[in-house]
Amino acid sequence: MEADIDVMAESVESGLQNDDIGECDETVRLPSDKADYMKMSVAEKDRCYPFDDKGIDAAFEMVRTYFEKIGMDTSFDSVYEETKLLTDYYEKQKSEAAIQVQTERIVERLELLGIDSNRLTEYSVDILSEVFDFGDMEYFAGIKLFNKVIDRLGVDMDQQKRYEVFDHIYEAGMREKKVERNRNSR
Repeated sequence: MEADIDVMAESVESGLQNDDIGECDETVRLPSDKADYMKMSVAEKDRCYPFDDKGIDAAFEMVRTYFEKIGMDTSFDSVYEETKLLTDYYEKQKSEAAIQVQTERIVERLELLGIDSNRLTEYSVDILSEVFDFGDMEYFAGIKLFNKVIDRLGVDMDQQKRYEVFDHIYEAGMREKKVERNRNSR
């Protein structure tokens, strides 16, 4: 599989597609030499690779192809380390963006249902479980989301209380999912 990589210099290879990487950000493009590449931050590099379009499964090949074009070390270890750094950063950014979207949705649901965020602990866990809808979310991702919502709402709740409230909501949601799965499997 040959990955299309765009660099700033036109002379690197004439058949490259300019819209594959170069259009990712108006001002950030993969440079045509390794010295400039090494000066870039992980965030700048990440914005230049088309992970949204090609997926992170193609990351290793994209990095290897780019390294080849600019004369960097293309050994497995070198390419793997750079690929791992970029894909980890990309996944973290995507995860944070998804949590932000979910946070806003939960805040909207709370407002729509007229739930007073300062009295959150007074509502039944069944209602809060529906509002937060953790679904099949991993426990630690759920607590991160819960904390973001609490912070966003400006609720004054110590860490221990947050953990306890989250745990009750999460467990209620998991019980409901289990009941639902059992119902569907019959």
